[in-house]
Amino acid sequence: MPEWTPFVTELIIISGVAELLAALGLALRLRWAPIFTTLVLLGVWPANWWFALDVLSQDDLWLAIAAWARLPLQIPLILWAWRSETKAK
Repeated sequence: MPEWTPFVTELIIISGVAELLAALGLALRLRWAPIFTTLVLLGVWPANWWFALDVLSQDDLWLAIAAWARLPLQIPLILWAWRSETKAK
């Protein structure tokens, strides 16, 4: 997270809880889960971009590769979440 971001620890905890809820909702095929998961993934994507840029200043090549490799992989993940089937009501 950027240094200027307020409540860094709290935001990390909130995003982690949101990701767990999204996974549970998708696994149970709940009606709200595709939209919620898509919003969560879109919400954390800017932080992932920041991390990928920030890690370039470190000496860990594998971390940089992983950080940059996951960015394009998030696009199909977001599309999959959006299109996930839910239980018929």
